[in-house]
Amino acid sequence: MINKEDLLVTLIDKLMNSNNQVNTWNNQVNTLSNQVTTWNNQVNTWNNITDSILIWKYIILRARNAWVHFWKLVYENNWFYRLEKSRRLYYWETANKWISLSEVAEFWITDKSKVCKELEIIEITEKEWWEIIPCTDIAIKSIQDKKDFIYN
Repeated sequence: MINKEDLLVTLIDKLMNSNNQVNTWNNQVNTLSNQVTTWNNQVNTWNNITDSILIWKYIILRARNAWVHFWKLVYENNWFYRLEKSRRLYYWETANKWISLSEVAEFWITDKSKVCKELEIIEITEKEWWEIIPCTDIAIKSIQDKKDFIYN
C-alpha cells in the first residue's frame, strides 16, 4: 500500500518537473518570438533601404502583363507600386547594339529604338513585375528625348 506522504511527494515532484518543462517551452517560444522580431526588423530595414534607393528615381521595369516600361517610381509598399511619367519601351537597342534591359538602363538607346508616348500615372501590383533596374542619367536622357513611337 502506498502511503499518502509518498504519494504527495511523488505528485509534487511530477508537478515540479512539469512546471520546469513548461518554463523550458516558454523560454523556447520567447526565443523564437525574439528571432521573428529580429527578422521583421531586418525586413523593415531592407524596405527602408530599398525605398531610399528607388523612390523618385527613374527605373526600367519588366512586367508580366504590361511589357517593359521606363518610369519614375513614386510610391511603393510590399504589394503595390505607383509610377509616374511611364513610357513603354516597344523596341530597344543600345549604342553598342546590345538588347539587354540592364544595358538600356546603363547606356543610351539608339535611333532604332521605339518608345511609346508618356502616360501620367500607372499602378502595378507586386505579382505583375519581374525586374526593376535603376537608370543612369545618360539612359534617362536618351529615353526622355526619344520621339513618341506611333504604330502605322
